[in-house]
Parts: sequence; structure tokens; C-alpha cells
Amino acid sequence: MDSRAVREHLDRVLASPSFAGSPRLRQFLRFVVEETLAGRAAEIKESVVAVHVFGRRSNFDSRSDSVVRVQASHLRKRLHDYYQNEGLREGMVIELPPGAYVPSFRPAAALPIPVAVPRRPRPWQSWLLPLALLAALAAATALGTLGWLARDAPTAIAVLPFAFLDAAPQNDYLAQGIAEDLMTALARSPGLRVVARTSAFQFRARNVSARSVGRDLGASVLVEGSIRGSRDHLKIDAQLVNAASGFDLWSESWEGPLSGTPLFEERIVRAARQVLGKTSRNREPSDSPTAIRPPLPTAQEAYWRGRYLLGKGHETRAGSIRFLEEAVRADPQYAPAHAGLATAYATMAFHMEGDIAELEAKARSAGRHALQLDPASAESLASLAVLSYAFDHDWTSAERDFERALELNPSYARGHLQYAMGLVSRARFDAAIEHIRAARVLDPLAFSIGNDLAVALECAGRYDESIASARQTLRNDPRFGYAHVPLGADLAMKGNFTAAIAEFDQAIRTQGREAWILGPMGYALARAGRKEEATEIAREIEPAEGAAVALAQVYAALGDNPRALDALERAYAQRIVDLNFLAVDPMLASLRAEPRFLTLKARLGL
Repeated sequence: MDSRAVREHLDRVLASPSFAGSPRLRQFLRFVVEETLAGRAAEIKESVVAVHVFGRRSNFDSRSDSVVRVQASHLRKRLHDYYQNEGLREGMVIELPPGAYVPSFRPAAALPIPVAVPRRPRPWQSWLLPLALLAALAAATALGTLGWLARDAPTAIAVLPFAFLDAAPQNDYLAQGIAEDLMTALARSPGLRVVARTSAFQFRARNVSARSVGRDLGASVLVEGSIRGSRDHLKIDAQLVNAASGFDLWSESWEGPLSGTPLFEERIVRAARQVLGKTSRNREPSDSPTAIRPPLPTAQEAYWRGRYLLGKGHETRAGSIRFLEEAVRADPQYAPAHAGLATAYATMAFHMEGDIAELEAKARSAGRHALQLDPASAESLASLAVLSYAFDHDWTSAERDFERALELNPSYARGHLQYAMGLVSRARFDAAIEHIRAARVLDPLAFSIGNDLAVALECAGRYDESIASARQTLRNDPRFGYAHVPLGADLAMKGNFTAAIAEFDQAIRTQGREAWILGPMGYALARAGRKEEATEIAREIEPAEGAAVALAQVYAALGDNPRALDALERAYAQRIVDLNFLAVDPMLASLRAEPRFLTLKARLGL
């Protein structure tokens, strides 16, 4: 059959009302027709369709992902409906035979098309049909099949890293950058709960069904997509997927230069809000800074690179700053770049990764600048809140900024954890644990959150619960050596010093002889009567930078209160963050009645 005639017919089919609301089915049909007309019918396999039409990764496994088979069934039905209705008088028919993905083209006469004869409903049917429809709708809602449409119920949505289909791994920063932009923008939408990047990004390059991803992330809707091309000309496919069924709720493609991606991101966000019914008449979602004014392309790319390194952990944190500063220089009005700098500098100051005063000043400057450009930046508010409680000892300001940050972005898992640690330092344990559990719902695969919970429970004196949390963290990830430290501390508090010391030994094997491990270990040794070994640990950590609180823990257990208090006062002079927890640290409990301790506590605003 003439290829020109087939293409003209295909255009009419795809422009018809039957296909108007199904962009992904249109793309599916056009792809298989064009491939067939180009002589590549033998190459049309399920895996090829999955990659080129549905944006699946190159290692697609049809055994665990039925998206092509399911959508092919929908396409066959849609074609059948077209030829029974608006295509009734067409002279040609396109078919997709069952069990195959190569279309056939033939004259309409070869396909018998039944014509439905309308008939007048009987009197009882005229009222029975609406009742049946209402009953079916009620049943569907009760079963949750329409739950994702509920306007008032929060919908959990996960943005997976977009797959870069024909580029080298060094372009991961771009795919992850687009996904992070979408997470940030969606989190500003009322009624959406956005899964955190730590969990969502664990599905990068993994061929897992939508149902499995949704189950593991606690998400009912997924945003996924693929990217092809180069920075000068990208092709991006994006879709919203119902995690329970694997069906597309919405899909769209875009082509253009890198500079156009922010506007396409905003189209995805607005489509998600509309499809999921999450726009509100009472409170419209606040627009992201990129929706108001897209960044300059050089700033956008540098920002994505910086974010990519910032997300990889402390080893690359300093390197991330170089790119984030480059983004700020390229576009001084780009608020997310300033917010990223605030996070990087504040985190480095908190973990004493450099000159604390310099890092704190840079973090504060970047955070304030970000808020001037974007007053709805929850990330910047949370960074400033950390600086307020950790270094200024101004809990009033910290609490105000934490509360505002989480009001603006309830899905900010990191903000919940930061707020929780501040609350722990103020002995507000129930509120802290509530925020930690909120973070765990948002970031279900970040097993380190179990360690934060263990620390909060330890400070609250709930040692058995803390032990259970730390052990669960180690079951989830046996290589997570940090969890051995609260576990050891809890065992020491319960008087099981042998088991406690064994846990600290485990931590040392994975993390090295760090002061934050040796301090609690020295405490356990001293309490166990092994005072010479504890004294040796004190000598070992005394000259270490930032080790003053750990040193105080050992001296407190040795009963040498003057030296313990000297160490704490030195920690105050050095602005060591751990000192904020002295009022709730069980290893310092023996010092709580000391006048010098009480004076120090007052200075810290505790």
C-alpha cells in the first residue's frame, strides 16, 4: 500500500477525537507505523517500543514491566473505536494484530465493521442507568481505584531520575538535575507529598515495574522520562504514571536546546497539578523561581553539576561549591544556586569541614540572598535555622524559620531532620521524633534516618527503643557503620559494657579511630573499670581538632569533672556544634549539677 496514503490516513487517525486525549498512544502508533514504512518492521520488538516510546531504560525486562503489552491492548481498542465511529467511512484500516507490534494496512472492505443500531431505552432503564453508574462510582472510590483523583487527600508522588538514553554516564548530572528541579517545584503544590531524592534516585538505571517502585516508595504516582541528544538539541519525553496500574496518566515530548528545559519542567509540573486535581481555589501553588524567570543556560548547567556533587556526600561537598559559585556568577538572580550554596556552606560548618566562622558567614550571606530572590525558598530558611540554633544559640529564630520552611514545603525531608535535631537539643523529644518519622515517610529508603531516630531516643533515655532502631538500621544496611555508635552508647547506658565496647570496635573498623567514636568508647571503658584504657583514649583524642566534647565524655566517666568541664568550655570557645546537645547527652549527666555546667548551659540558651 502506498506509504504516502498510509501517512495521510495516519494523520487523520491521530487527529481524531478518539486519540485526542492520549498523547502516548499517538506516539506509539506513529512509531510502529513509521518504522514499518521505513522497512524496519523486523526490528519492532517489545523492548524497542519500551525504550523509544515509553522512555524505559536500555536494560528493559518485559518479565517485570508489562507497559508495552498493556498499552498495546489500549491501542487496539482505540483503533477499533475509531473505525466504528469517526473513521467509519475511511477507505483504509490500520490494525495492530494481537501478540505483535507490527501494524498491518488494508482496505476497509477487508474488515467487517459492525454498525450499532440505537434503540430507545425502556422506561425503567432511564432511571436504572444513573443509579448503576453512581453505584459503580461509589464502589470504585471505596476500593481506592479513583483515589489519585481526590482533590483533598494528599497524593504521594515520586520523581525518578530521567534516563539519558544515548549519552555517557558523565551526563547523569543533567538527568538528575531535571528530576530535582521537578521535585522542588512539585513540593510547592498543595496536596502533593513528594518522595525525597535519596529514595527516589535509588531506582536510577534499575528495571523495576511501576507497581514495585510505588510500593517501595509509598507513592501512588510516578514521574519518569528519558532524554536524548546533546546540550544543543535535547529531546525529552516525560510521563505521569499510575503506580498501581502502570498506565500513563499524562505524557508529553519536547525538543529544544538546554536553555529551554526550565519551561518544559514547568509544563510538567502544571500538568501534574491539573491531572491529579491538586490546584486549589483557596491557595494556588507558589511558582518556582525558574517559572517566573528561567536561569541563563550557563548558570543552569553549573547549578546542576553543583547539585549533583552536593548530593553525593561529604567527599564531594567542597567540589560542589565551585560549580554553585560559578552558577551565581553566571546569573546573580538565580535563587536556587544561592540556596544550594547556603546548604553546602551550612553543612560544612555544622560538620566542621573548614573554618567555622568563614563557612557560617558565607552560608548566612547565600541564604539571605536566596530569600531576597525567592521568599518561598524552604531550603534557605532551613539552612538559616540551623545556623541560628547551632552557632547563634538563638532558638526563637531557628524555630520560626524551621516552621516557615516546613509550611512552605512539607515534603522537605532534610528540613524535618534538621528541625528534629534542634528539638532534641532542647529536650523536646516527642516533637523531634514526630519530625524524624515524617522524614522517614518522605524518604523511606534512606536507612540513615533510623540512626537519627536512635540518637533522639538515646538522648530521651529510651534506650531499648534506641537499640531496636539502631539494630534495624544495621539490618537494612550492614555497612552503615555509624549505627554502631548509638547502639554502643545505649548498651553502655544499660550497663552492658562488653557488648557496648564490641559495637564501638565495629564502628572503628568501618569508620576509623574518629573522636566521635572514641569518646563514647572511652566512656564505656571507664564505666567498665578499665580506666587505664579509657585514659589512653583521652590522651589520643585530646589534641584532635573538634574533639573537646568527646574528651569531656571520657573524663566525666573517669570522674574527673574539672577536666571534663575544661573540655566543654574549650568546645564552647571553638564553637563545636556537638556542644548544643550537652543538656541531653546521657554521658555528661554526672556534670549537670556543676555550677560551671549550668553557666555553660545558660550561655547556650538551653
